[in-house]
Amino acid sequence: MKRYWAHFGLFLMSLVLSGCVSFSTFQSAQTLDEGKLALTAGFVEESDSGYFVEAGVRYGISPRADFGLKIGTPYGVWIDYKHELIQTPRTVSFDMGMSVYSSPDHRLIAFYPMLITGTERWHVGVKAVYYATNGSVRLFNEDFEYDERGFFPPMIVIGGVLGNAVKFLPELNIFIPTDGGKIGFMPGIGVRLDL
Repeated sequence: MKRYWAHFGLFLMSLVLSGCVSFSTFQSAQTLDEGKLALTAGFVEESDSGYFVEAGVRYGISPRADFGLKIGTPYGVWIDYKHELIQTPRTVSFDMGMSVYSSPDHRLIAFYPMLITGTERWHVGVKAVYYATNGSVRLFNEDFEYDERGFFPPMIVIGGVLGNAVKFLPELNIFIPTDGGKIGFMPGIGVRLDL
């Protein structure tokens, strides 16, 4: 029962302590072993805005759950909680992240539910980004004006893990527009060191 409340507390922290929008994943469906720590750094390229650079840490809080924190430019801090739903032969996990951002001309809160599946070497997932804001953002050469709340286009995440001691994490994030707009591609590469 104590473990349940610890997980619930970390989930609530992931809903309160974070920054702005993060489009990268840089993690597989597997959670870290309990007590294990991993450091990650990487970047994602977006055709209009340039590169989003980030560094993060993940910590295994139980045999089936871990907790992550990312710091990046230009968007700030992002926090998430991941729980393995199915462990073998292919892992299926649910991940929930959140970020909050505020400046004089832009305020945003975003939630990132994601379902991700795969093995130790590859993963694929579906991510949504639900936001509430009263500013604007520029993505894929288009200005998006947001006055209230809604969803960014759904995103498919495809990634891999190359290497052992130092892991390289190539990924491709694909935005699927629901309004007839163009499909957006955000390739990225991360590096992970398990401690």
